[in-house]
Amino acid sequence: LFLASGDILYNNIVADANTFAADGNATFGTAAVKIDAGGDITGNGTITATSDTSLNVDIDPGNVTINADITATGDVFIIAQDDVTVAAGVTITADSDGNWGNLSITADNDGDNVGDLVANNGSLLTGNGVVLSGENVTVDVVTATGNKGIFGGIPGNVTINAVADATTNGDVTAQGDGNA
Repeated sequence: LFLASGDILYNNIVADANTFAADGNATFGTAAVKIDAGGDITGNGTITATSDTSLNVDIDPGNVTINADITATGDVFIIAQDDVTVAAGVTITADSDGNWGNLSITADNDGDNVGDLVANNGSLLTGNGVVLSGENVTVDVVTATGNKGIFGGIPGNVTINAVADATTNGDVTAQGDGNA
């Protein structure tokens, strides 16, 4: 858990458990990695939360720049007041174990029409389901894998919400019915 009223710069983070309430029960919004800044967050190293199922990553800044991969077995939430930038060649993966986990990236969370989501060429955004939002949304490759459950699975869905412009520079794929 990283909290700051100013900026945060992180390098490599590895987490092996979600946080829990004092009573030992999981609570809404639990995360193996939670980074919350009143200023900007710059990620120059990887975030890995894969040692158990359903490990979540939650990043909540003013602006965020992701320069290295993020991988989680559960959900990945990136919710910025203004801009979200994903560097070229970076992969953000929710649901890395194929069990369950959605990717949600929101720019302009405060709704003032100042906040773009830009995932540069060569980037990959993937999860069981993927939701991308911002004033303008520009992405390269986006893949929703669906869930391969024992009862037939759930299809993957990709949702892109842009107030102004949505641009896809690569493939956007929502895979079948979730069956193996």
